[in-house]
Amino acid sequence: MLKEKVEKALIDQIQLEEQSSRIYMAMASWCEVSGFSGCSQFFVFPLPIRERMHMTRLIKYVNDKGRADRPWKYPGQFTKTCWMYLNKS
Repeated sequence: MLKEKVEKALIDQIQLEEQSSRIYMAMASWCEVSGFSGCSQFFVFPLPIRERMHMTRLIKYVNDKGRADRPWKYPGQFTKTCWMYLNKS
């Protein structure tokens, strides 16, 4: 079971991983339209995928552990809560 403070820190890290993935994709897009196709390949493939993988692992971890004071009513409830939190910004 996760304490609220730990869960919040993990959700914050999930948000950072998601933002990093989008930043890498934006960098790849800029490189591609600016004529740096070699650089765009570097940003497009390994980096955003790796950030998404980190994000997915963290989401699965929090889904598995949950919090003792807030049991989930159905599978995937944390994921829905997490995405609502992430999309507030």
